[in-house]
Amino acid sequence: PQGIPVIADGLDYFSYAHQMAQNGNFPKDWALSNNGWPSFLSIFFSIIDANTFTENILIQRILSISISVSTTLPLFFLCNRFFNKTLSLVGTALFIFEPRIILNSTLGLIEPLYILVLILILLFFLKNGNRTLYLSFLLAGIFAILRWEGLLLIFGMIVIFFTKNKHERKNILKLSIGI
Repeated sequence: PQGIPVIADGLDYFSYAHQMAQNGNFPKDWALSNNGWPSFLSIFFSIIDANTFTENILIQRILSISISVSTTLPLFFLCNRFFNKTLSLVGTALFIFEPRIILNSTLGLIEPLYILVLILILLFFLKNGNRTLYLSFLLAGIFAILRWEGLLLIFGMIVIFFTKNKHERKNILKLSIGI
C-alpha cells in the first residue's frame, strides 16, 4: 500500500529502528523487548539515506517482503527432507500464498524474519554434521534476540539432540560448544 504508514507493532518497530539509525546506538528509556528486528532495520535505514517518512516505511516493507520471498527456498529444502519434490513445491506454495504471511510482510512486522530464521534452524539442525549443528545453535541465539520466545527453542533443541544422539562425552562436548 503506497503512501499508507505502518500501524501498531510495525510502527513501534519503525520508530525504534529510526531512532537507532539516527543516534547510532540503542534508544534509552524504550520499553521494546523484542529489538532484533528494529536493530536489523536500523542498519538499512543507516545505509539508505531516505529523506521522508514514507520512504523509510517503504524500505521496511520491501525488506519484510524480500525476507518472506527468500523463505521459499529453505522451506522447499526443509519440506524436501520429508516429502517428494512435488509435495514440497505444493507445501512451499501454500506457505507463501497464505494471506497472513502476505499481510505480515506488507505491514513490516518481525514475523517474516522470525519464520526464515526458524526454518533455517530446523534445516541445519536436522542435517548431520558439526558445522550445521553449530550453525543451528548460532541461529537459535539470533532467534532468541528477535523475540524472547526463541529461548524456548533452545531447550527443545537440547532434548532433540539427546534423543537423536547417545549420551557420549563427545556429543555432550558438541552440545556445550553449540550452546
